[in-house]
Amino acid sequence: MAEYPQDVVQRVSPGEDINLHVWPQGAPEPVRHRLFRDWLRSHPHDRELYAATKRRLARDTAHRPRDYSLAKNDVIDDIYARIFAA
Repeated sequence: MAEYPQDVVQRVSPGEDINLHVWPQGAPEPVRHRLFRDWLRSHPHDRELYAATKRRLARDTAHRPRDYSLAKNDVIDDIYARIFAA
């Protein structure tokens, strides 16, 4: 049995890829992702914090994708703490 999420990267057009996360039915992650998305839409400070973090990490870890993903965790955890405290 495969672990989830299953990440699927699909080439949409030259230079344009999408990264699709696939979870089994009933998994909690899609709800968490929607909460995160909706929070960023309604909280500009956290949206900019997250965007700036992603830009910096994309630049600093361009050749180490795993480092990019792991390095976002502190900011994501901080934002989730605010979401669940609200």
